[in-house]
Amino acid sequence: MTMLAIDTATDNASVALYSTVGVVAEQTWRAHREQTAQLVPVMQSLMHYVGLTPGELSAVACAVGPGSFNGLRVGLSTAKAVATALSIPLYGLSNLDSLAYQHADISTRLTVWAVVMIGRERLATASYRTTTPRGGNPEWRRTSDYRNVSVSELSDLLTSPAYVVGELNPTMVQEIESRAGDLVTIAPPAAALRRAAYIAELAWRRKQRGDLGDDIADLQAIYLASPAPSAPRS
Repeated sequence: MTMLAIDTATDNASVALYSTVGVVAEQTWRAHREQTAQLVPVMQSLMHYVGLTPGELSAVACAVGPGSFNGLRVGLSTAKAVATALSIPLYGLSNLDSLAYQHADISTRLTVWAVVMIGRERLATASYRTTTPRGGNPEWRRTSDYRNVSVSELSDLLTSPAYVVGELNPTMVQEIESRAGDLVTIAPPAAALRRAAYIAELAWRRKQRGDLGDDIADLQAIYLASPAPSAPRS
């Protein structure tokens, strides 16, 4: 019972193998838009390293976005091909959700804003919190829509204490800190890295609840169109 997880949503790519014991193996690297050439060799190498054959895979999980067009296309098409060839379930998950899930413990105290770059200085983002209903169990959930924003628009969303995690270059970090001030804590680069193991863990939870996976033919990537420019005022 081993799940293969793939995340190639942006220039940062990751592959993981996950089983009943947890993370079996994982590789995360800077793909530099070379996901097409690099993904399958990395998958094969990781499986060889732990002595796993394709026939031993029980499911595939894949990041479906938001992200870059090419990155999402490569990851999703590869995941679909593996699931179809092996007749195993496919689970599609948002890479923003998996990135925020890495910091679910922080979301009990601060709103977590997960961020990925989607090109042309645009960012995909969403917010997350963990709350405990009266008499209930803690519940981690997304608290906003997925949004396509500029760094200044992201800064304007940070109106309460927040933890921002994800792909931000130094210029973006500086702008957010100058605009949002003490309200915001920016995750350090190592903590901001997306990991396919968290895609796998979220998918594994779905599988354990009896979820049979997504329809392979119908599963689509999440692409966030840029907002239309405002009409000029007369």
